[in-house]
Amino acid sequence: MDEHFEKVMDLASQGRFEEARKYIQEADITANQKAWYNMSLWRMENNSMKHTPAQPDVPKLPVISMILGFVLIITAFFLSGDAQTALIVIGLIMAAAIPAVYAFREKKQTDTEHDTRKEMAIRYTDGEADMNFPWQVPNARVVVTTIIGIVLLAVSAYLYDKTANDQTIITSLVLAVAGCAVMTLSRAVANSFNGVIMWGTFAVSAVFISATAANVELFEGHVAVTAAFAIISALVLLLYPLWFTILKKMVCKEKVDAECVDIQTIFGRKNYRPRYRAIWKYEYNGTTYIHRDMTSYKSPVYNERRIIGISPRYPHNIYTGKLPVYTFFISAAGIFILSFLLSFLMPLI
Repeated sequence: MDEHFEKVMDLASQGRFEEARKYIQEADITANQKAWYNMSLWRMENNSMKHTPAQPDVPKLPVISMILGFVLIITAFFLSGDAQTALIVIGLIMAAAIPAVYAFREKKQTDTEHDTRKEMAIRYTDGEADMNFPWQVPNARVVVTTIIGIVLLAVSAYLYDKTANDQTIITSLVLAVAGCAVMTLSRAVANSFNGVIMWGTFAVSAVFISATAANVELFEGHVAVTAAFAIISALVLLLYPLWFTILKKMVCKEKVDAECVDIQTIFGRKNYRPRYRAIWKYEYNGTTYIHRDMTSYKSPVYNERRIIGISPRYPHNIYTGKLPVYTFFISAAGIFILSFLLSFLMPLI
């Protein structure tokens, strides 16, 4: 067994978790080894405490229902007539309605959540703290708006896939805009500012894609105008890192001193390329906040202190200078859409 790992486990067995984390951070080992040690330490500390882990098991019933529902919806695209309609209806019920019922039921069983969060806060503070984890069951408005958004996007995909009629294609794109807009609203209701930026970006891009299609199919507009709409729709996605940074800096304008009090490690496919979550502690207006940050491929530094930006309206909306891990995929989608739309427009020039 590795001597560093033995040292970490020895400290952990004595309940000296803070010393173990510091040792891991200062040890001359690879990033992957540090990830392994941090994960093992996190599990040992969870097992030593009488509370629900920070990342509880996902309930199986609604997850299976959602997966089967989406499978039925996709299968319906290969059918026609009453069979297709029936599969879509059943699929939407399984993908959205059943998980919603489950969420409402679970909402009634969260009376002990405050006690659980208080126990977890004691790990990092001497008293209570405002925490953004463990995840709460979404409230009714979040569930309803999410379901409506999913339904609109599903209907949009269905219409777009099953017809070559110009007006129906435009209708499909308009529904896609509406679906993205409702999902943006859902994220706003859930106080997820990062989600608002992401879905808002999709909505704006979808608006210009719809304008591109409408200009070509319905109005037979000038090619230059159509190309401009297409380029803008792609650039909205391609420049997502820029929009994210600008908006976060605008909203998270209050500066506070924060400390990294813990590091969670999540491994990717086949335990390759671990991702990290920093747990930040900071104070604002007399309240102590414990915030689990978004994941990153770069490990944060344990016990690091830095100045971060927070939103005065919602202090759990923070900006530490990093981008979400999905940023690259959104930018890549912009490149793909730009290539596709321009190739479609080339014959018209």
